[in-house]
Amino acid sequence: MQVNTQTRVLFLEDWLRSTAGTSNAPSPAVTAVSARSILQAWAELRDPSVPSSDPSRLVAALQTLDAARYSLQIADPQAKLLISLLSSDPPVPPNSLSFLFRLLYFWLRKTARVSPSLVNSAAAEISRILSSRPQCPAMSVLLLGGLIATPALEFSYRRDCLDLLCRILELVQLEEEVVAEVFAGIGYALSRSDEPYFSKIFSFFLRVWNRGSPPASVYYGLMILSLLEWLVTSFINLRSLEKVEVVCGELSAAKWEASGYAPFAVSMASAGFLRAFRFVPATSRVRLSPDMRNSVEGSISSVAWRVISNLDGSLERSHLLRCISIGLARAGPVSFSAPILLALCTALLKEIFPLGNFCRMAVEIQEGSSVDFVLEKLKRHLDSVAFKEAGGITSVFCNQYASADKEHKGIVENYMWDFSLEFYSNLRTFALVHRGKHDQLLEYLEKVAEAAFLMIVVYAAEVASQKLNPKSSHGIQPESSVRILIAFSCIEYMRRVRLPEYTDAVRRAVLTMQENAALLKLKNGVIHLQSNSILAQVTVFLLLAFLRQIRYLQHPNEKVARASHSVFVALMSSGKDSEKDERLDLKEKLVFYYTQRSLEAYPGITPFEGLASGVAALVRHLPAGSPAVFYCINCLTEKALDLCKEYINEDADVWRTWEGSLETCKKVLDLLMRLIYLVDIQKKLQNRVLILHKGDSSEEREEEEEEKEEAPPRPPPELFPPHEDAETLPDFRETPGICRTL
Repeated sequence: MQVNTQTRVLFLEDWLRSTAGTSNAPSPAVTAVSARSILQAWAELRDPSVPSSDPSRLVAALQTLDAARYSLQIADPQAKLLISLLSSDPPVPPNSLSFLFRLLYFWLRKTARVSPSLVNSAAAEISRILSSRPQCPAMSVLLLGGLIATPALEFSYRRDCLDLLCRILELVQLEEEVVAEVFAGIGYALSRSDEPYFSKIFSFFLRVWNRGSPPASVYYGLMILSLLEWLVTSFINLRSLEKVEVVCGELSAAKWEASGYAPFAVSMASAGFLRAFRFVPATSRVRLSPDMRNSVEGSISSVAWRVISNLDGSLERSHLLRCISIGLARAGPVSFSAPILLALCTALLKEIFPLGNFCRMAVEIQEGSSVDFVLEKLKRHLDSVAFKEAGGITSVFCNQYASADKEHKGIVENYMWDFSLEFYSNLRTFALVHRGKHDQLLEYLEKVAEAAFLMIVVYAAEVASQKLNPKSSHGIQPESSVRILIAFSCIEYMRRVRLPEYTDAVRRAVLTMQENAALLKLKNGVIHLQSNSILAQVTVFLLLAFLRQIRYLQHPNEKVARASHSVFVALMSSGKDSEKDERLDLKEKLVFYYTQRSLEAYPGITPFEGLASGVAALVRHLPAGSPAVFYCINCLTEKALDLCKEYINEDADVWRTWEGSLETCKKVLDLLMRLIYLVDIQKKLQNRVLILHKGDSSEEREEEEEEKEEAPPRPPPELFPPHEDAETLPDFRETPGICRTL
């Protein structure tokens, strides 16, 4: 439902400050004033001798009332008294005008129905004073705007106020502490003005930033966005389509470039315009036409093109990227635009998640004040609006990516995957330098890294849905599965929570890799990481990503358990059989873990199909004579013996039919029979399989074979390495933090 912001926002300047949402924003000074002090101040103003005999008492009384302005109720008699002071002889001191103007402004905004005669009288006196010499420019703009927005003001007086306002705006030097007051006065005036005044005031609003003071910033950009949202919403509520069209025309790309408007102001004003229409009810008569939407979105796109065309690393570029991304996050869905896509990508990687800059800065610093400087900078970044709205910005970015063409999708993917690869190396260097010395610095950086992890996961899930989806119009693009898993391997140690996007992306990637085995070869697959020194460092974390999925072999959910077996198969089948694999030792150790966990839960939880695929993969892809293969088959045979003994003890004739509960044992026996043709199984194992297959369960024959038994196989190695090897083989039983892993 559309909210009437005209009635909701009482004091526009305060609302603009609150919507800017920064902790360092200047706020109006409000102090508690007693009722006795207020009564005494009014008494001082009524004393005709005070203005002439003791001007300081007059200023003190006005200052007291100004301090209590939010709780003060100014009736018509008090308003008449204040207006009379403007025409007093001798005139009031110049330093009292700001208090008088603000009290009159509060009277206008807090009074539901002001007296037309008093409003006209106030407009006449203020015009007389400001026409000779403009004073208190910020308060003058605010009061003039309040007068112009008052319906009771006569047309002639409104026109005089508009003329005066336009003249003051051309001369005013906008100071940082009064920007909200000036913007509020402009907003009030625009809400009740027509041409040519509307275009003049609106032009000042977008062009004043070219003066250099105050400097462009996200804080002021958010004020611009909020003011346009308030203004356009008021036009929608008043059903003033003509005013909406005028605003749209002023924001068009051709207009703002020709008029020299500030780009950051145009982007935020356009976002505020779109945001106002975001919540328009279907019953509203004022609708945003496709032409108007394209025009406003085109303005944002033109600003985005300007910033990505000049990547000079300046502060202005930084503000532009942040304003574009925040504005789009608040504006709602926009049509695809290549400049917008690239600007959002650059903003996310360089401005919102600048891990590389922070890490390099922290590594170069020394002890003392330099550390405090980086710590304070990180803290400010965590408190920034752009960082807090990173989720919304990522969502807009993914929507733009989903609609992008093939060329720009490829450009963005390269940027994102490169950022993921640097993720590990940057944080590793940072942790090695500051771990145990500056833990708070590390804690702050981890917060940035965790948010960056979520961004990468959400984006990777979108890539997976686009390129690893068989229902996609472009078909499956298998190479993306490898890149997604490589990216996840670099950020894996920052995964602290379960994310459906993460699970879905991994599932799609693994299934695609299984169906396209050629991608797992050394020259095209994961092990090619050794060709690059940075990529070689993340190989361990790629394995870690696999290993963490394998933990779920005994998961009660059958789909999760099957996926865990699929990951094991993918890991076993990666690499060339003809070459020595650096991970061979880890693979063999993993087989012991896999065998133990799988057989422990069979036949209750472990699906036979998953077990069979895992055993077949390790038999096919581990070298001949591997002790891990022997251990797996030995355990598999023992499991078959145990199952058969259990069922035969219950029913001695059950083995004759091989039906019912003995089916689970039969499957294992069939698997062992097939393995005889693939593996040179020792004689003991061959005999045991043949004994079971013939149905002979006599313990005597088994004991007879045991007398001929050769030396037992060597025990499995320690699955989890001792402390001194902790840096070479990561512990995949839990999620390691940066400190523990790096």
